[in-house]
Amino acid sequence: MALTFKGGVFVGERKRSAKCNIEYFEPKSVLLPCGAHSLSVGQSVACGEALGEDAEGIIWHASVAGTVKELLERNGRPYVRIERDESGSEICPVEPAEKSLSELSPDEIVEKIRLAGIFGLGGGRPTYKKLMAAIGRADRLIINCAESEPYASADHRVLLERPEEVVNGAKILLRALAIRAAYIGIEENKYDCADAVDAVVGPGELVRVRMLKTKYPQGSEKMLIHAITGRELGAGHSPEEVGCMVVNCRTCAAVFRAVAYGKALTHTVVTVDGGAVSRAHNIQVPIGTSVEDILEYCGVKKVDTVVLGGAMTGRRVEDTSTPVISESSLLCTSRRQRVRDGDNCVRCGKCVTACPMNLVPAMLYEACRRKNAKKAQKLNLQSCIECGACAYVCPARLPILEAVRSMKEPASETACANAPQTELVAELVEAQTDEKKDGAQEKDKMTRLSPKEQKKKRADTEYAGVLSAVDQWAEDAGMDVKGGGEAASIKELAGAFEEDEKNG
Repeated sequence: MALTFKGGVFVGERKRSAKCNIEYFEPKSVLLPCGAHSLSVGQSVACGEALGEDAEGIIWHASVAGTVKELLERNGRPYVRIERDESGSEICPVEPAEKSLSELSPDEIVEKIRLAGIFGLGGGRPTYKKLMAAIGRADRLIINCAESEPYASADHRVLLERPEEVVNGAKILLRALAIRAAYIGIEENKYDCADAVDAVVGPGELVRVRMLKTKYPQGSEKMLIHAITGRELGAGHSPEEVGCMVVNCRTCAAVFRAVAYGKALTHTVVTVDGGAVSRAHNIQVPIGTSVEDILEYCGVKKVDTVVLGGAMTGRRVEDTSTPVISESSLLCTSRRQRVRDGDNCVRCGKCVTACPMNLVPAMLYEACRRKNAKKAQKLNLQSCIECGACAYVCPARLPILEAVRSMKEPASETACANAPQTELVAELVEAQTDEKKDGAQEKDKMTRLSPKEQKKKRADTEYAGVLSAVDQWAEDAGMDVKGGGEAASIKELAGAFEEDEKNG
């Protein structure tokens, strides 16, 4: 039985990118955070070379080999622009482990992760700090591959294409934590990932798969911990306080590459999808690649809204020169604005049912909209995990999440201007509504037919489904279905398909 939590919503998957293999793209230049006064214009850097340590303790590394073209400041942080040189070299800033995992000490593992500049690819603090806080306190390691956001499939593809990196990264973290229980949380709609992990893990109980119900926000730390362990993570508390360490599956893979090969964190995988994208993409890009370069690579020309970070929780990008950093696992685009924000709550209570934190979002929205900080605090403002489930189910389409963020981050430049766009959430709502409407219309048409006609209609539908499956199988097998090719007839092709199904 799939594990889950109370509350949440089913937002519709919209994961056409789940079937898209990871592509590789190298831009002409990248814009990266760096340490203050650590570089000079004209300096040559190798891919993987350290660019300095920032205030949060993250050591940044050049994601391409090239020349420093510009030093600038963005949002109070130093950045460097590097122009790529195809003849440049790559270095490994971390000494690869030459001894077995059982001989590595926790301190050695922590130091390698620190030097590699790894931090939460699903968002979060530096991984070495999270690991240090969990050592001696955590008895459960949870690898997050829930990826419940619509459109997103970067984690899915990494776990499917590189399961050995994720599993071995989990074993390295287990060694550092001195525990023997790691759980990979995978939603029910990703059984192919579970099979890929099982094939790598083999016998033993160090790393185990836990299937989760497909529901949003299943990928939130609080929800994931509750679903897998039954433990409650209160507001303002960290996972270590309830004996857990939660790590994104792509972060896990980066840990393995750092310890085994000495490689720094220089690249990330981004899902590109949405209404303005003709074909979905999963792209591995150097950290610091601009949104503009990614859109150009994907052939996106006419776009009104670009969202970085997810359809439900991401932020609207006004400047397409914005660099994609490691935690930006999803880039959504929308062709047009669909809806205006609502004004008045209709008191339906749907937001209360959807809220996984048992809050009253409607009342919280009113307090935040009126800038009543005292009332917002009484309504547990800080307990809100900003998942956006309330805004998704709201029939009045109130900008609840935008109001909450503006109250939480009054001084932030991105709090309001770059808050999650209502129009993309509305796109999800309208798409799901259209599907229900189409289904109701089809059902209504069926009731008007005679029993004999209904039976014929169902048979035709089933036959069309079989043909579709056969066509897909033939395409995967490299057969020329339309031109005859290897399969001379549908009958012969169907026979081959059935035989292939029997043989697995």
